[in-house]
Amino acid sequence: MTGPSNRWWWTIVAAGMAIVASGAAALLVGWWSAAGTVAAGTSGAAAAALVGVLRARQPPGPQSEERRPSGHLGYPCACAEPSRRRLLCGGAVAAALVAGAAAAVPLWSATKRGEARLRATSWRTGTRLVDDRNAPIRSDDLEPGAFSTAWPEGHGDDGNAQVVLIRLPPDRTVSGPGRPEWLAAGHVAYSKVCTHMGCPVGLYQARTELLVCPCHQATFDVLRGAKPIHGPAHRALPQLPLAIDGDGYLIATGDFPEPVGPGYWSRPS
Repeated sequence: MTGPSNRWWWTIVAAGMAIVASGAAALLVGWWSAAGTVAAGTSGAAAAALVGVLRARQPPGPQSEERRPSGHLGYPCACAEPSRRRLLCGGAVAAALVAGAAAAVPLWSATKRGEARLRATSWRTGTRLVDDRNAPIRSDDLEPGAFSTAWPEGHGDDGNAQVVLIRLPPDRTVSGPGRPEWLAAGHVAYSKVCTHMGCPVGLYQARTELLVCPCHQATFDVLRGAKPIHGPAHRALPQLPLAIDGDGYLIATGDFPEPVGPGYWSRPS
């Protein structure tokens, strides 16, 4: 039986087991949020530390200690502490739970339902484009040659949906693989997620009409459907179909025609 001097130790062990058990849930949550990823990493580190500490703490064999007579029993009791085998088996079960959760995440992602999350964003027919203050963008807000970052209204937290919105000069339009019919009052919108490594394509050279990703210098030709012309990217930035609603605001007429960002298992880069 655990004596009073060891209660603090088993309290720490119990807390450690709780952290390890929460790792399975944290790994699953981590697939949807950055906070869950941090929690999963913390619990994984705690699991490794707990196993090491248990191995160092566990005595070489069963231990016992006498207890003073209590109540009507009137005789001492010698109770063995948990054996090393039992503790190691418990730790192995906890580690298996964490490992199983870690394996379940990529396996679920490989399913059609998981892949659908990569193929769709928050853009829908009629969704207004908004700026970083969540204000809808009118068709005359940008001067010719200017650009801005825009999001779908009500979904400013969807990083995969952000676009680079450019108002072309009156004598400019886009050509293949771009879609000129998807322009609205000279505005063209391309995904801001680089098709190389997913960095934000945040630089626009108005004089040469090129978009540049600052991470690895991937360069895209705005007038040719954001086709890559320099750097490591091999695919064009997906174009968002645009229109103008009855109140003069820029809206989307649907989602991107293809997945944004870098490639994955069924869609090589």
